[in-house]
Amino acid sequence: MVVTVERSLPSRQDLELLREYQERSRTHPWLTYEFTAVPAILPWHLSDADIRVLAGPNRGGKTTAGAFELVSYATGWNPIRNEHYPYPNVCWGVCLDLKSLGKVMIRKLIEMLPVKKDGTPNWKYHKQDSMFTLGPPWHSEIHIKNQEDGPERFYGEGCTAIWVDEGKAGDTGQENFNEMLARQIPDQPLKIIVTLTPLNGYGWFWRRLWDKDSRDFIQGTFRHKFTIWDCLKEKGGFWTREQVESFSRSYPEHEKLARLEGEFIQIGTNPAFSPRLLMAAMNRCGRGKDVTPKFLSSERPVLVEEPGPLRVFRPRESGHSYIAGWDPAGGIERDHHGFAIIDRADLAVVAEAEDDTMDPALFAQRVVLPASAHYNKALLVPEVNGQHGGAALEAVRDVYENIYIGVTWDKVNSDISNNLGWRTTEQTRGRIIDALTRTLREGQWEMTPRLIDTMSHMFAKPTANGIRVEHGDGFQDDLAFAVGIALAVHYEEPEVVYPDFEKLRVKYKPVDWGGAIQGPKVITRHRFN
Repeated sequence: MVVTVERSLPSRQDLELLREYQERSRTHPWLTYEFTAVPAILPWHLSDADIRVLAGPNRGGKTTAGAFELVSYATGWNPIRNEHYPYPNVCWGVCLDLKSLGKVMIRKLIEMLPVKKDGTPNWKYHKQDSMFTLGPPWHSEIHIKNQEDGPERFYGEGCTAIWVDEGKAGDTGQENFNEMLARQIPDQPLKIIVTLTPLNGYGWFWRRLWDKDSRDFIQGTFRHKFTIWDCLKEKGGFWTREQVESFSRSYPEHEKLARLEGEFIQIGTNPAFSPRLLMAAMNRCGRGKDVTPKFLSSERPVLVEEPGPLRVFRPRESGHSYIAGWDPAGGIERDHHGFAIIDRADLAVVAEAEDDTMDPALFAQRVVLPASAHYNKALLVPEVNGQHGGAALEAVRDVYENIYIGVTWDKVNSDISNNLGWRTTEQTRGRIIDALTRTLREGQWEMTPRLIDTMSHMFAKPTANGIRVEHGDGFQDDLAFAVGIALAVHYEEPEVVYPDFEKLRVKYKPVDWGGAIQGPKVITRHRFN
């Protein structure tokens, strides 16, 4: 049996549309992107928010999506939203570095930029200035910015739109972004589009542009996520399932959520501490609340529920013993105080503080002394290294009665010396890291989101003397060291647990011998023969 299938020939109108599509895809490629885009990304393109963040997997088409948006602004028309913009204008493409990711950004922009009918580019790239200039009728400029150069690279005139491809972690990344926000043109909203694979942990980017419950979140930011599985061919993408499973096997286990699912992960890349244990600890974290510790009278200080420098995760409990660790700083920008209080019963972090605005004396007065006194006069362990450590010790030694006394061996005099506070050396630094590692390994540790973020950006760096754990560029490790100092003291000098003497006490009561009360007697067993 022969089955014949009737096929209708395309109409003249269909052929004209096909020719028009082919011509546009050759000369104005950004105008045909809508028909080739991964459908899961389209909601991000449809949003008209001033700040839009697209979190997605590696090899998922994020960079192509960002290039389309930036070229649409530069040429004055977005075909997906049917929006028009004035031109000529200035737009920025912001990459992490020009040597590697910058080349990818430039290549994607070239794929989208207009071409003349004779096939030659209708644009020019000025390599020395890292800038595209578009030909007629647009004459717009697209400047390629490098985040490694720091915030000074982002000074200058206002922009119509800025595309940030991958956010830079740490203080430098946040300062760069603040400079971008300041580039608005009067009476014209600045459009900022962000595409990234969220590998930097729960840093500033997550707090300001993703976590809507964060107090730092920029209201009105549109957030959208898609996964590598949205890019399968059967879903309108370009990968087969076998291809995805093949290259996903090359990713470290703790990075797969970010690299495949576009999920923000708690742990940055290559941390010194176990990513698996840190991620498990994140699930046990509480959010805490910001309070202001105050001495309201001569009695025990109180924690006033108003925005303040101390974040509390667990209230004080009578009968519990606490240790407060303090890594002091000078009170200048990028030099942070780290302060934390742990409960010796289960080593939970019950309170923490970070600050880079107060000198040691002021930080001690406003945070360290009232918070330590509130938690049952916690054993205070200040680091006493350098000028900041000396100022910190001077601020508390005469006004606080429960300061840690470190016992050290004096090689020169062959004697044991007792000194107030904790002195960090290469040897004691190792004890701090070991204490953090041990507590994390033993599990059930109630940490804090800020502490986990700090520890997730600490790396083991090879040195001439072995391995040294340090924080990543743009991050701080002061809070982790404050907690580590407290934990090291706890392990090296365990709390003395006394028996319940009340249960051991011999009980007395009057005994009636034949009707006569003869005063208190010890109750014992008697045998009568």
